[in-house]
Amino acid sequence: MGGPECRRRDGNRGEDETKRISSSIGAIHGFRQPGATKRSRNEVLPEVSKPEIHDAYVQPEVISRNRRLFGSLMGHLGQAKQKLERDNAILEKQSQLLNEVKEKNDQELKRAHEERRRKAHQSMVDSKILAVTNLTKSWKEYFEKTAQFIFTEAEPRLAWLPANSNNVSRALLEKRGEEVTTLLMLM
Repeated sequence: MGGPECRRRDGNRGEDETKRISSSIGAIHGFRQPGATKRSRNEVLPEVSKPEIHDAYVQPEVISRNRRLFGSLMGHLGQAKQKLERDNAILEKQSQLLNEVKEKNDQELKRAHEERRRKAHQSMVDSKILAVTNLTKSWKEYFEKTAQFIFTEAEPRLAWLPANSNNVSRALLEKRGEEVTTLLMLM
């Protein structure tokens, strides 16, 4: 809801308000105000004459004061221009140094990233070598412990030790010993 001027209920609008509303409507729809004259495009506007130079501006003190002020203004502008040029040179140098530092940082980050990747890869390789070494060691221990047992040919292979030794069991034990020796040599 608007303010009190928007809630007018008496229907009587002031003369200024009526002119303002009709003026805005006319501007929107291209209507002219009553009593306004229409100008054509070809109509020449009256020339506006330049104001005359006052006597106060022609006095020698005023002229010297104006020249002095103009000279100091030009001096100030010259100094500001020189300072701006110096500042621009400094800003360019700073920008160049910032770019160099950024490039060095990027290279350092890239080198550090490559170093981390290399170390991670080396660590992974070392852990795999250690795992293979431990696995080989455990298999060697297994084969050394099971060298005195006879294994069945069928899967799953079962280990057994004969209660009474005979020629067949001795031959099977020798065969198992040769298998274990061959396997240990391969590891």
